[in-house]
Amino acid sequence: MSENIYRKIVEYLKSNPGAMPREIADALGISVGMVRIALLRLRESGYVIRSSKGGYVVKSSAEDMETQGVAGTDAYEGMRKKVGEEAGTHAGKDLSALKEYVDSEITALRNEVSELRKIVESLNDRVSKIETEFTLLMKSLKTERKAREEVSALGEEVIMRVDNVRNRGISVDSLLRTGSYVVVGNYVVSQSFMEGFKKKFPIPLREVKNLTKEEKELLDAMVSEGLAYLHAGKEYRLA
Repeated sequence: MSENIYRKIVEYLKSNPGAMPREIADALGISVGMVRIALLRLRESGYVIRSSKGGYVVKSSAEDMETQGVAGTDAYEGMRKKVGEEAGTHAGKDLSALKEYVDSEITALRNEVSELRKIVESLNDRVSKIETEFTLLMKSLKTERKAREEVSALGEEVIMRVDNVRNRGISVDSLLRTGSYVVVGNYVVSQSFMEGFKKKFPIPLREVKNLTKEEKELLDAMVSEGLAYLHAGKEYRLA
């Protein structure tokens, strides 16, 4: 690091006491790392000190003697020589310190990049999961919409043979997923019709003839599936 940089920093601090390293670096057009190293050397040499607010101020320098009209004196030349000698002595140390500083910054940046890469990978995984869930949701909605359309296509029919439903291109599974239909034996039955019919039990044998065609079909299917039975030859009861 040249003596000129030390001088520039000292001159800047005289005009701007309490300046911070970043401010000095921006004003002089040099790296903040180099400014920090220079300030460290100047502090070690007793030319600058830290202020109570964390900035830097000039304590003593050869430039002070020059502005006081003592340039050319033995004291001035001694101070000037000391600065030059220290600049030369610390040159190698400055380069080593600067390299160490740069290496540490590069390591820090690499660590940050590594962390950012992990974050990006995590976000990609989340996006992938969201896309998968969205696809499944859309598929489910499509299936549900189709099922509702099939329910609407059945109109007022409350009991149908399974084969007839399939022959009409309607999925029995789709009907069951809506919760509006149940399967009893070989029949697909409206859930509301089924629940209403159960309320008629027990059904006297003599009253069977008064049941509708759909109710008779459901009664036969329920008996066949063990959901209802004829008790004592007198009435049908729920199992």
